[in-house]
Amino acid sequence: MKHAFESRILCPQTRICLPREVKNVYGGVDAPEHLLTRDEQTCTLRFDGDTAPKVVFDLGAASTGGYPVFKVRSFHGENPVLRLAYSDWYDYILEEPYGEQGDCKRGVLKYLGVELPVLPGDPNRYNLFTITHAGEYISPLVQGQERFLMLKLDTPGCEVEIEYVYIYYTSDMTSYDGGFTCSDENLNKLWYASVWTCQLATIDNARSWDVLNGTLLLRALTKGKDAGFYKNGMDLTDYSVECDFAIAYNPQMASGFGILLRARTLDDGYAVFFNLDQTVQAYKRENGFYTLLAQGPAALTDNAWYHASVTAQDDLFTVSLDHTPVLTFRDGTYPTGSFGFCQTTEKWALARCLRVTENKKVFFKDDFISREALAQYEFTRSAPFVSDGAKRDRLPWIGDLDWAGRNIYYAFRSFDAMKESLRMFAFHQTPDGFIWGTCYPENTRKPSDYGYYESDIFSAWFVPTLADHLLFTNDRAFAAEMYPAVQKDIEYLWRFVGSDGLFNQRYATSKGLWDHALNDMGKFAYNNLIVSEAIGEAAYIAGILEKTADAEEWTRRKNKMREAIRRYLTAPEGYLVKSTDNRDFCEMANSLALSICYFSDKKDARAALDVLLDRTPGHGKITALMIRGAYQYGFDEEAYRTLLQPGYRYVVEQTDFVVYDALENPNFDFASHRMHPANWIKALQDPRGPMTTWECMTYPPLKEGKGEAWGDRSHPDTAIAHVLTGFQLGVLPQKPGFETFSFCPHVYGLTHAEGVIPSPFGDIEASWHLKNGAMTVDIRVNDEKRLACLAVQTTDAQSVCLTVNGHKRTVKQIQDTWVLA
Repeated sequence: MKHAFESRILCPQTRICLPREVKNVYGGVDAPEHLLTRDEQTCTLRFDGDTAPKVVFDLGAASTGGYPVFKVRSFHGENPVLRLAYSDWYDYILEEPYGEQGDCKRGVLKYLGVELPVLPGDPNRYNLFTITHAGEYISPLVQGQERFLMLKLDTPGCEVEIEYVYIYYTSDMTSYDGGFTCSDENLNKLWYASVWTCQLATIDNARSWDVLNGTLLLRALTKGKDAGFYKNGMDLTDYSVECDFAIAYNPQMASGFGILLRARTLDDGYAVFFNLDQTVQAYKRENGFYTLLAQGPAALTDNAWYHASVTAQDDLFTVSLDHTPVLTFRDGTYPTGSFGFCQTTEKWALARCLRVTENKKVFFKDDFISREALAQYEFTRSAPFVSDGAKRDRLPWIGDLDWAGRNIYYAFRSFDAMKESLRMFAFHQTPDGFIWGTCYPENTRKPSDYGYYESDIFSAWFVPTLADHLLFTNDRAFAAEMYPAVQKDIEYLWRFVGSDGLFNQRYATSKGLWDHALNDMGKFAYNNLIVSEAIGEAAYIAGILEKTADAEEWTRRKNKMREAIRRYLTAPEGYLVKSTDNRDFCEMANSLALSICYFSDKKDARAALDVLLDRTPGHGKITALMIRGAYQYGFDEEAYRTLLQPGYRYVVEQTDFVVYDALENPNFDFASHRMHPANWIKALQDPRGPMTTWECMTYPPLKEGKGEAWGDRSHPDTAIAHVLTGFQLGVLPQKPGFETFSFCPHVYGLTHAEGVIPSPFGDIEASWHLKNGAMTVDIRVNDEKRLACLAVQTTDAQSVCLTVNGHKRTVKQIQDTWVLA
């Protein structure tokens, strides 16, 4: 069955991602189609008129992200400059003049005091390269996600002949263990787009050094060390370091390249910088503090290759550029120490052919052929992690991770990035138990404050996310490792639950889910629901780990809070209100309540769902919870129709211009146009955008434009593969790791579904077909006892035939539901 799914996988089979199609050509561009392959045919850009030559390529629906790479065959003219610009949406790359900087300018991504994307993500959505030589050019920074690539020659009177251009994909490439198909091809595309988004947003290269094509890519990380050095060179005294280097252009500051000498730690030693402001500088580094020792001139151009050498002899240091001495200095602070490289956060560079000699003999050399060889150096690196978006955030966010995980578990048997993400958050726990909402993966300092997003809501999400990981993977050892963090988090949250049983949100940690102001104080339904859910999930974890006393105490606390929520935060109609002071309907609280089966009375669940359907929340993340909840309560038609068209009760067909008109007119009445901004299916059908799930699934896209399209179309928290496999196919774990599972397909709107569910206890293959009132169900599993529950609720089937491993099993009908006999 697995082979039937392979053709649908969006993850590239090679990291070299070439353009798929030529979209637009302007000015003097010859044979741009030759850049769709690497067959040694070339494309030429010639700026000999009034129009700058440029071509826009479609990189394909998968919209990969990574290092931009191109190769120049020849060039003519004085200092030609080639521009590469990137966009995840077609309209933005065409917009004059902003498209030449990609879909957004640097600075518009500043968010909550943190500039996004974070290094090694490129803060710019374009690169400039002065063409100085024939051969390959590489950007040492990652462009996180782009479907469209602009190639443009900026300099009149010049010509550049290009042999190839591609994006070297840097995110996850885990092989699929699971898969899904059904009778609706749009939902099939959504399943694979959802899982692919999780992979694209899984960052495996948050390190200050990387290797590509025999080149060392050098940059510093925001919370990392500037320097890196060879581990086994601590006893060196007098030696020479030489290598080839090129400096990447930084539009905002003068970039540069740094060599490190006589370093004992990452915070000390001597650093020599070659800079694009035409200087060479020598510094002494003490505890990370830089003291300038000497400075001289150096004529340097970006992306040109130079040969650098620095010799240390006693207290005398000689610096040469292309074999010509350009600087000397004296200092005796560090008589011994290792060698390496040093980059600050705004200096980006490349190096090749490192060679170190001692007493005229080669002590060490490195041609940077493989990433594995980097293990011999000490520099800032992090574990892999699942980020909140490949283009913009490139940081893990605990309040979004659970959505991503539920998709990952249905596609992969093992996905270390989820574990490592949870480890990062457990590390970022304050002494009083609060867990940060987001963190820099490379950070190694334990926190003492509440971080960049001071949110008790997000702190609470750590526990349900860990509980889901335990439920789907049965990784009890990891749950036990995380258990102390769970205990501290629960005790922290419980401190703010009053005698009335309600969590009272205080000012210091009051940032809400979509409210980035410190103003969300009081007793809120959503806050109380997620805190009580965290306590309940902590009890679940404790039970699995046989921590009986904790499980009993946390169950008591959860029950006390749930009773208080029913008493103080519930409307007479049965749904949840915003707070004790605001009796308005709360979209987020009611969506979450449905998804966790909070409502004990189906009538209350129906009341909450009806209001949500009438209002239709404006974010895919909330809508995904609502859909999950609707399926769990048996409201299959509502779940299915919302999945296909959120707001189906009132949304009519319309064009992007409705959204655009709204932005031009501040008095535009959205309600009168009956429009809704989230739609998975239409978003994936639109060839102007990527085949990924988006931030909030906003569609049609708002006309952000003017270089400020900072939204991210690679967000795993709106991925929805888990809904398709878990409910439409119908396989959900009962015991951790699917040791036992339920099969409860929700068949409304479909005629068949099939899939493979990876499990540490052995894969589960399941399928169902419905034709002419007869339903056939087939399950293949290594132990038939693992099928613990069957419930097929449908009025469309007059008969159900169940086979498990080819053996027919008896079923019976109880009202509208078929169950195991």
